Amino acid sequence: MEFKPNSRKPRHLMSSLTTLALDNGAGSVRAGFIHDTSSQPIILMWFLEGRVLPNVLGRIPGQKSGTFLVGDQVAHCKTYAGMALRRPHDRGILVDWDAERIIWDRLFSPELLNVTDASDIRLLLTEPPLNLPNVRQAAIEVALEERGFAELALAPGTWFAAKNDLRPSLESPKGLAKDVVTPEAMVIVDCGFSSTHIVPMLHGRTLYGSIKRINVGGKLLTNYLKQTISFRQWNMMDETLLVNHVKEKCCYVAQDYPKEMDRFKYQQSTMDREYVLPDFVHRYHGYIRGSSEEANSPSRDPADQVLKMGNEQIQIPEILFHPNDIGIQEAGLAESIALSINVSPPEIQSLLWSNIVLVGGNFNFPGFHNRLQMDLESYVPQGTPLGIHLSDRPESIPWKGMKNVTLHHTSTLQSITLTKAAWEESGMAAYDHFAPHLGLYV
Repeated sequence: MEFKPNSRKPRHLMSSLTTLALDNGAGSVRAGFIHDTSSQPIILMWFLEGRVLPNVLGRIPGQKSGTFLVGDQVAHCKTYAGMALRRPHDRGILVDWDAERIIWDRLFSPELLNVTDASDIRLLLTEPPLNLPNVRQAAIEVALEERGFAELALAPGTWFAAKNDLRPSLESPKGLAKDVVTPEAMVIVDCGFSSTHIVPMLHGRTLYGSIKRINVGGKLLTNYLKQTISFRQWNMMDETLLVNHVKEKCCYVAQDYPKEMDRFKYQQSTMDREYVLPDFVHRYHGYIRGSSEEANSPSRDPADQVLKMGNEQIQIPEILFHPNDIGIQEAGLAESIALSINVSPPEIQSLLWSNIVLVGGNFNFPGFHNRLQMDLESYVPQGTPLGIHLSDRPESIPWKGMKNVTLHHTSTLQSITLTKAAWEESGMAAYDHFAPHLGLYV
């Protein structure tokens, strides 16, 4: 059925709806209502950056079959040893809506967001870049038909990330006017849970032909660390949550990988770290000996189980730069960024090199920014400035972009908003009418 533009809700009615932003990532969900908090001196952090909960179902050993811990219940569970996890996403694609529905039920429950009637709510929802059409259609059906939201703005998280105010932290904001919050052209590097996407943007639209994907993300890093630890020390193949915590606490990015590996070989006593494992009696989380966390933990016990982290501290993040180290025949992060920029239109390549935005929790590894900058310098054309943006909380950038576009760029948001009435009338033809506002094929 042909879509009729006049079937959309009049633009002046858009402001009467409450806006709910939902960054539905493969690893975690970040959601919250959009409020203008500029006049409030004291507010909760989740008002600023959304409420976060793991996008996962968990079942601890011995738990009754068919019962699960959901989302934040997994995060707050103290007896998480050996917990079996079920995730709705596979390789970054939402394939298990039965599990996702349960997680959304928890998210929208009175204990969290308290969404009982969605008929007066506009939902902002993220999807992966180059999402499959049938997966996108399923998301629209769940949001508008099952949940009953009045409107839906569905776009890749990278599109929303590009709507964030990047002026304070762009090192070399070329092409950025005083009254514009984002550059004319930029590269969004989204290093997420399942994969890494390099997405060039021009005037707020995705350049689809220049997108590059690396099949390395936080999940692979955690799984490889599990295998490494299990081979060298303790069997931790069933301890995904614990090993993920070890990864976040102990790992860092080496600035000179071969030189750092030599230091681990010849200065092992000073380079190794000791991670004290939880005993699930006196403490439920591990800590690094010698860190500030140790001061808040019980005194040392000779019976403590200690995990010694040696060169694993740098080997795990190095996979992002050299996936072929573990047999993944793909280009590393720096090379993929260069390839993506080089296949973009030549007239904007200088702008793309000047405005590289890092998004995703993997960029929280210490030393990531400096290492990436050093690796990219060998690819940058002579005389072209290199600018890299990394915020303090890179995992929250897409949600902040949702907030920014809602409060300050209503017309841009309206250009991709699908109403329930238009969907019921025209189906996917209504979404296809808005698709050109998201990206270009050049």
